This record gives sequence, structure tokens and C-alpha cells, in this order.
Amino acid sequence: MSLTACDNAAVKWQFRQDPSQPGSEGRYRIVVVYSGSNTGAAGYHEWSPEDFPLDNDGEETVYKGAPDFTITMDE
Repeated sequence: MSLTACDNAAVKWQFRQDPSQPGSEGRYRIVVVYSGSNTGAAGYHEWSPEDFPLDNDGEETVYKGAPDFTITMDE
């Protein structure tokens, strides 16, 4: 999994659409990884494909969901 660096070197993230299953569209997901000096943590948030409809005559995908969300921490 390729992660993108942030201004804070301890934080990296990735945004992707999960692979589709037959008859459905894959969910969208953000993954955040923190690797501090003595500790580390990782978490994610998933969105339904309905939150990313096609816009501009089907030219681009635009997020239309809630502006706030919670990152679920992996245990």
C-alpha cells in the first residue's frame, strides 16, 4: 500500500476505492497511519459509493457526503 506523506513526517495517508464485487461498486476508504517516536497508530474511514456521485455530465466523481467523519482505529 502506497501512502502519501503529510507536513507532519509521522503521519501518512491513502485514499482509495476498494475493488468492486459483482453487482456492486467498491466502497471508498481513507487510511491514516501515525508512527510517532515511541508509539504508532492506524485507522480508517469508509464511505458508500453513493457519497461520490458522478457530476459534470458524468465527467468526474465529487464527494457529496457529510463534511465530518470519524477515523476508526485499528486494534
